[in-house]
Amino acid sequence: MILEYLEDAHPDPALYPASPAERARCRLFDVFGDEVMLAPLRFLMHRTEPKPDDLERWNAKEAKAREAEAALAGHFAEIDRALQGRDYLCDAFSAADIAVFMPVFWTRRLGGPSLKGHEALAGWYGRLGARPAFAKVVSEILAADAALSAPVEGAFGD
Repeated sequence: MILEYLEDAHPDPALYPASPAERARCRLFDVFGDEVMLAPLRFLMHRTEPKPDDLERWNAKEAKAREAEAALAGHFAEIDRALQGRDYLCDAFSAADIAVFMPVFWTRRLGGPSLKGHEALAGWYGRLGARPAFAKVVSEILAADAALSAPVEGAFGD
């Protein structure tokens, strides 16, 4: 919704493709990033908390996190397939790339599956991370995260 508002308020540069079919494809990726990837990603979020004295509770959360990692690895494979032969999810940089980048970033930050074996996804992630706006936001998130969160074993393990 926010990205659609930005598209309407500031149409240049476009965040959505011109053709109706590609706009719909782009919106599907938006939902994929915001809804589909977030569902398993939430099971990794406990990893930024200090380990509690009750290790049984932590281990139960980790068991759910490992199940979620399998789902996220499947999502990484799906994104990698969608990026085959493309620089961006909808040919040109779009709202789809913005929506999917953050769950991939957080999956990596929270010690989730690796990008190894997903060359198209890894290249895309690198291209987006090098864009000034993305680099700035990631830097700000990591600084705040370092000040507020416990370190996560295996974060950015690629």
